[in-house]
Amino acid sequence: MRWTALLALLLIGCAGQSSVAPPAGPAVAEFESVPGGVRLSFPASWEPVSDDTLLTLTPSDDASGGNRLKIEKPNLPPHIPGLIPLGAVAAGFVADLRQRYNDVEMADPTDVNLAGSAGKRITAVCQGNELTTVTAILCVHGDAVYIIEAETDAAHTAAANEALDVIVRSWNWLE
Repeated sequence: MRWTALLALLLIGCAGQSSVAPPAGPAVAEFESVPGGVRLSFPASWEPVSDDTLLTLTPSDDASGGNRLKIEKPNLPPHIPGLIPLGAVAAGFVADLRQRYNDVEMADPTDVNLAGSAGKRITAVCQGNELTTVTAILCVHGDAVYIIEAETDAAHTAAANEALDVIVRSWNWLE
């Protein structure tokens, strides 16, 4: 009889635990680019905008349209196939920031992993007409460079960084 009661308590305990649903995460949208060679998710609170990048997103609460998250696979000049140093990509990105903005304060770049490929995360606070935060993930994969860049005002920086994290975690190569 004791065994039956113990077994019943264990079953009730297990049944109670298995009925607990995991917390729901934020809604995401899916994106795939065969020419870009990637599949990823992004927060549904960011809306796609039509332009010449692989994907450009703006936050749905941004009436100005000035806050953007872009994913680019730039065309590269002639080079030795398979030999694109990530350090040179990062240096070129920083040089471009310094041309776009009057004053650029850089944080130290950090290493990131983008679906098995090495990357760099670069964060800068830039002064132009207004204070802008730029956070970018730079990656070399195969014979291509990928740039995931969020350029936002202070009010949208946290949401942009969260969106970048969703994209990086969900990033998959289509090879």
